[in-house]
Order: sequence, then structure tokens, then C-alpha cells
Amino acid sequence: NMIIATWELNNMPMQLYNKYLRAAGTYLLPIFLITNWPGQFLFRQLSLLESVWGVFFPLLLLVLSRIMWKQAFRRYTSANG
Repeated sequence: NMIIATWELNNMPMQLYNKYLRAAGTYLLPIFLITNWPGQFLFRQLSLLESVWGVFFPLLLLVLSRIMWKQAFRRYTSANG
């Protein structure tokens, strides 16, 4: 199963993987952002760029999902209405 295999990547720190897999797991499918970055942040192992990315990217996604939700809610019509 692809989901289980992806989750299994998190049993080891992301530094063990090559730079391409780390980039994919951080920026394309942010599984490393979710699982590795909190610990690295606490131990001050993140660069300034990674710290900024870890704060602003989730906020950007929150804003985008909120905009999409409001647009979808405005266009919604119920089966009775």
C-alpha cells in the first residue's frame, strides 16, 4: 500500500535519504514537514529558509483552503432548495 510505504519513510530521520527524496518529502508531499521538522526545530537544526517555509507554507495552504471553502459554500444548493 502506497500510504503505508510513505508513512514508513518517517521511521528514520530525513537526513538518511538522498537530497532528491528529501526535497520530494519536504516540498511535493510534505510528509517530512509534518514528522521531522518539529524535532529539528526544537534542536535548532533547521536553516532560516526551512523555518520560514515551515511557518508560511501551512498558513498559505490554510488561506487557500478557506477561500476555496467559501467559494464552494456560496455555490452550494441543497437537494430541497
